[in-house]
Amino acid sequence: MILTTSLKLELNSEEENVLRAEMAKYIACVNVLVAQDLSGESIQKFTSKDVDAELASAVRNQAVLDAKSVLRRYAKNQRKVERKRAWFTAQGKTPKHPIRDAKVPVLRKHVLFVNNQNFKIELDAKTVSVPLFLDGKMTRKTYRVTLTPRQREILTTTPHLSTLRIVRRGNILLAQVGYTV
Repeated sequence: MILTTSLKLELNSEEENVLRAEMAKYIACVNVLVAQDLSGESIQKFTSKDVDAELASAVRNQAVLDAKSVLRRYAKNQRKVERKRAWFTAQGKTPKHPIRDAKVPVLRKHVLFVNNQNFKIELDAKTVSVPLFLDGKMTRKTYRVTLTPRQREILTTTPHLSTLRIVRRGNILLAQVGYTV
């Protein structure tokens, strides 16, 4: 079972602006990939080199995976609509309300995913480092975090951490780390 723990990021205004911009680029990249697939160009065999975005390679690859997930969800909803239409046709009935096609999901909530091979948590220094694409090149940025004794215990005893997700809750940014129990 995978659980998550949230680490509060201690950021100055410049660092926060950089992270928020990176989160916005990530969501925009996923939405562009979904639109690209729906326009006829398949993204099923896309890799990070096929994605034209100013993001780190690992983050671009995660964007491709998320876009595929969004497309699977859309296809599933569309199949439900088609089954419903087929049922009404087979029964010779007409529905009370018109059956509408499924809507294509558009991601709006800013988030940044970093897979488990590309982030590092230093418990002694109380920092999290993630790869970011800044000034035309990939750099590893380090951010201070607030750790409770319980979080420190979880992170030291867990042998395998999963994906790091940076999210905004209210006005603060959190790094959510998944761990296996």
